[in-house]
Amino acid sequence: MRKSLFLPVLLITVLSCRQTGGSNMPPTAKKDSASYLAACIDFLQQVAHRRLNGAGLILSDAPSLLTGDGCLKEVLADTNFYTKEELSYLRDRQYPSLQKWPEKLIPNTRVLRSDSIQAVFERGGKDWMYFYNRIGSGVHGFSMPVFLRNDTYCLFYSEYNCGMLCGEGDLTLYKKENSQWKPIKQYCAWIS
Repeated sequence: MRKSLFLPVLLITVLSCRQTGGSNMPPTAKKDSASYLAACIDFLQQVAHRRLNGAGLILSDAPSLLTGDGCLKEVLADTNFYTKEELSYLRDRQYPSLQKWPEKLIPNTRVLRSDSIQAVFERGGKDWMYFYNRIGSGVHGFSMPVFLRNDTYCLFYSEYNCGMLCGEGDLTLYKKENSQWKPIKQYCAWIS
């Protein structure tokens, strides 16, 4: 039932994603939007929902970037694991992108507009008290899943901000084993 609710919302969203068909792109990037959508739904329901831990959490509607915090530099330096084509695909940002996460992306999660979040913090760090009192205990940010090797690997950036010196994030490479996504490598993990 849940997948049927996510499918229409994500289909509209993914159809607006940038997908280019350059010859140096991994095969996963060349497939149609419906296949990409199905892979996204599977991944986000398993990994993102697990990270959010269920009820009442807040997700920024602006997808995080793999390039944030210098994370992608660590991936691009990992020439023993990634092929030249995969590194080019990642470096040139040929993977699908998204302007905003849809409202009903993950059950029990509130998607908050990034401009609303930014407005709260225009005056500096003291605005966390306002955030706590009126919005919640913190806000998550997720990148679009970037699939590699026929959807058997996925790069995914996740962060959580909860105060001036409160937060964490990382770019993680997942591998799909027996229909389950499992973390196998972590890049640029940070904690505040």
